[in-house]
Amino acid sequence: MQIKPGVKLGGVCPEMALACLVIETTLRDYGAVVLTSALDGEHSDGSLHYRGRAVDIRSKHIAAHHKDIVLAALRRNLGMEFDVLLEGRGTENEHFHCEWEGARK
Repeated sequence: MQIKPGVKLGGVCPEMALACLVIETTLRDYGAVVLTSALDGEHSDGSLHYRGRAVDIRSKHIAAHHKDIVLAALRRNLGMEFDVLLEGRGTENEHFHCEWEGARK
């Protein structure tokens, strides 16, 4: 996994660090895996990024017909404690957003 310059990792929770390994394994067949944001950047109020529980991964290099396949694989491989979204589909800011919410009831 490559880390975009300026990404701040200090304070990322252990669950997200482990998730990055799963993400890298899931995406490596689709090209470079680039972590574009963790505790840095601007996110919505209440974002889990600010608590070290979310990361963004570059997706715009993945062929359009593979994006839903990759999204499903990330969700399956990370499990039910994680939310995975493809945010900004088709825009310059497109990315996979992965966050750890913890055990769900």
